[in-house]
Parts: sequence; C-alpha cells; structure tokens
Amino acid sequence: MSWTEVDLAGVSSEMERIPEGSYVWALLPGTKFSKFDKDKIELGAKIVDGEYNGRVIYFSYGSPEKAPSMVQALKRLEEALVKDGAPAIAEGQDKIEYFNDAEVVGKRFIAPVKHRSFVKNGDTEPTVKEDISVFKLKAVA
Repeated sequence: MSWTEVDLAGVSSEMERIPEGSYVWALLPGTKFSKFDKDKIELGAKIVDGEYNGRVIYFSYGSPEKAPSMVQALKRLEEALVKDGAPAIAEGQDKIEYFNDAEVVGKRFIAPVKHRSFVKNGDTEPTVKEDISVFKLKAVA
C-alpha cells in the first residue's frame, strides 16, 4: 500500500490507550530539561515486546527541590539501565548527557503504565493520560 492509496475518510485519529499493566521499555534518545520547569527531566521510552510493541510514552522526573522522592525514583531508573548493560552515572556527570549517551539509549527497564484523569481548562469531559509509574520501575534482569 502507498500513500496514494490511503483514504483518510472514516479513520479515527484517536489511538487505543495502552492498558494499565507492566511493560518492558527501551529508553529513547532526546532526554531534556522541560521548557516549563528547568529542574524537571523529560524522557521517552518505547515498549519493546508484546501487543503494544513500538508504542511510546513520555515521562518525567520533577524537581528534586519540590519533590525529594524524585531523586530515589531517578536512581531506580539508573540502576535498571545499569543491570541491562549501561554504565553507571559518573560522579558529577550531567544527567541529561548520561540519558542521551549511546551506551544508555536503548537499554531496557520494566515499569507499569497507569492512567491519570484530569480536566483541562474549559473542558467538561476529563482527559485521560497514560503515564509510566516511575516509583515502581525495576530492572529487566
């Protein structure tokens, strides 16, 4: 099939939600600090097996000043990646550089997906967002 044969009439742009549950993820390149909060780290990961293979979720670690538990949650991610063959974060190493390093990108971890509902300004119906539960993240091996 080519794009010239594709008819978009009747095609929904809504993707099926990833059901809540645990999945094996691979870290994607592109980790960065949030443009809205300079102390929030934003990452992406894709599911690497099963029915939802290839689906991507973006997740974040908030400011350690505002939420000190984020430090432990980020350490869990590092430990999981190390168990999958990544090097450990070197003392003083920039966290963004670490998570974008070629030896770290693509390393796997297990984490559950949870659904979070919220109401956007002006909306009457809640929006459901899929999130990776960073506090329940663990190593593959």
